[in-house]
Amino acid sequence: MKALFILDMLKFKNFLKYIIKNPKKIFIYLFQFMWYMFILIPVIVKRGKTFSEINGIKLTYLNAGMTGLMFLGVVASLYSSLKQPGIVLREGDIGFLLSSPIKERIVFLWYMIRAIFKGLILAVLYVFYLPFLSVTMEVSKHFQNLIFGYLGIFTFFLALAPLSFLIYSISMKFNAKNVIKYFLNGVLVLIVGFAVYFAYKEQSLYGLVDYFTLKIWDYVPIIGPSKQMILSYFTGDATHNIEFIILQIATIAFLVLIGVYFARDYYEEVTTYNETLRRIKERAKKGDYYGGVEGKAKKGKKRRRVEVNFVPKGPWAYVWLKMVENKRQMGSIYFNFYNLLLLAISIAFGYFLPKDDHTIIFALAFVYAYMAWLLSMVSTIYVELNKMYIYIIPGKGIQKLIAVNSVPLLKTFITAILLIVPASIFMKPGLLNIIAAILFIIGFSTLQSFSSVFLQVFLPSKEDLKVAMPFFKLFGVLFVLIPVGAVAIPLGMVTKSMGIGVLSSSIMMFLESGVFLLFANFIFERLELK
Repeated sequence: MKALFILDMLKFKNFLKYIIKNPKKIFIYLFQFMWYMFILIPVIVKRGKTFSEINGIKLTYLNAGMTGLMFLGVVASLYSSLKQPGIVLREGDIGFLLSSPIKERIVFLWYMIRAIFKGLILAVLYVFYLPFLSVTMEVSKHFQNLIFGYLGIFTFFLALAPLSFLIYSISMKFNAKNVIKYFLNGVLVLIVGFAVYFAYKEQSLYGLVDYFTLKIWDYVPIIGPSKQMILSYFTGDATHNIEFIILQIATIAFLVLIGVYFARDYYEEVTTYNETLRRIKERAKKGDYYGGVEGKAKKGKKRRRVEVNFVPKGPWAYVWLKMVENKRQMGSIYFNFYNLLLLAISIAFGYFLPKDDHTIIFALAFVYAYMAWLLSMVSTIYVELNKMYIYIIPGKGIQKLIAVNSVPLLKTFITAILLIVPASIFMKPGLLNIIAAILFIIGFSTLQSFSSVFLQVFLPSKEDLKVAMPFFKLFGVLFVLIPVGAVAIPLGMVTKSMGIGVLSSSIMMFLESGVFLLFANFIFERLELK
């Protein structure tokens, strides 16, 4: 254990030296956590203000929200343990650690401790949320229970790493990865099925609130005790917090001991996983994000034959290329599992959402558009900029930029239809609102695509993008939507029609997308000259 500690301390020392020699790296980490400063603004502005006691409705929503988020955290931890071992080694570490006389259980325990420490750091980042929730919900807070609230957060995050390592060690010891996966799938389907039943019984999504506030969740290990300790900060009820702390500590200790006990014969899996990870990183550095898919196809007995009926020339050949790539990944652009899932979600929302408000269809469009904005990390043009043939293919730069993004925009159009039309059949929001919601999703996606194109052409350096992209994703949407809101909001107020306001915002987003495209082309043409 001492040797492993010294090795990690040397790595950390080298990391600090690298940061000192490359000051730009400091800004990368600072920008990633800048949004925490925005969380502190309402806390500082409203410091010392006394709010009313928390009422039953707010407590119910807070209880349900925490239960749902904790459940998602546990599920993500369980499934991640089956996909990767949590022991990421560098190439030199594989030869040093796995061939050393250090016992494999000691190595397993050390990496579990490292994961627990990372969980502790993540928990520290969430300590601002308790006063933030108190301020935003305008409810009372009991400072004498603040330490219990923090302990609830810490013990929850600290338990996730041992849980993940335990599932992994059992799956390796008994070669039961598929069995555990099927069992988890069954339990997840059962839990989700009950959630759907409660929503169906209430004929509203508010049934999910009733489901996640059931008393049975208080007895679920890891989730129940932590949730009760966090809630004591808002309710003042700390009667059983000491028992909850003891229970969480005992749970974490049990997970660690059982996980280490079964930690045998996992070196081969770790070696295979880290070798795969190394190859993925090498391909990513070269901009080859599809090499893994093609490599698997070459190694397999059969390779899916993909045919696209038209073969355009010049820069428009990128349309053919993107259609081939998407067919290899998804089978079909039009008929695939993702589109089927969207169709099911749309039908569910249309059935359960209130029918008396014709503008509620816009909530579905707004939520999807913003989530798509946050989750879209690498645009297609960024991949192609790392391949030199984009500069030598004959054709204008603007044609290449449009062609590369044509298929993603086609997929967005299909998504908008599948998400809005089925829900509208149940909700009957009116033709204007249906068209406005569809165009809003398409316009927002177009704006996201071409603003990202502009940013990634303007900042071709990967290091610069790492600094700018997180900040742009979180706050850039406000900047790019200022001209949109300046036109759409007054027009909607004058006409007293939310449909017209949303429709005008879609038109403005298309116009703004064109401006971003022209600026991106101006820079791209000069990149070609280089």
